[in-house]
Amino acid sequence: MKIRSNGWRMVRRLVTYKDGFAFTLASGFGSGLFPVAAGTSGSIAALIVVICLHGLPILPVLGFWVLLFIAGLWGIKHLDQRFQIRDPGFVVVDEWLGMAIAAIGIPPERPALYIVAFLAFRLFDVWKPGPIRSLDQLSKNQNASAWMRGFWVIADDLAAGLLALAVTQAAIHWTKIG
Repeated sequence: MKIRSNGWRMVRRLVTYKDGFAFTLASGFGSGLFPVAAGTSGSIAALIVVICLHGLPILPVLGFWVLLFIAGLWGIKHLDQRFQIRDPGFVVVDEWLGMAIAAIGIPPERPALYIVAFLAFRLFDVWKPGPIRSLDQLSKNQNASAWMRGFWVIADDLAAGLLALAVTQAAIHWTKIG
């Protein structure tokens, strides 16, 4: 059974708790279910979480993002194996991780830089310049294992997050955006 539909149609096919948990993780806790521009809605949800975590001790915050990476990778892998889906639009846990990277180091007294980080991340995530497009293509490789396809789904957004981080850091150091 191949499913290439939106997330709401996928919800009806979730049979086990494991399916539901994998779907919840991969869809960014449901933020990827927005019918239009799921990646943008997932990025907005991630930005809200990033802002809420700002100012907390670094180790628990880092632990949260590492745990989300591992759990999200498992969720993507599970959906890939169980339903033979390859990077569907509702999978936005990768946007969550990329957005978290894009917002690293934003000073609390300059909250407008979160908008810069968001816009830069969405630009690079949609445009997929150079190597980011190559990483995205690896996620569609039918010969790779489900774990590797899941990793490549996340990797292109991590790369977009790194480019957005460079833009955000330039804005921090060279502008008065605040």
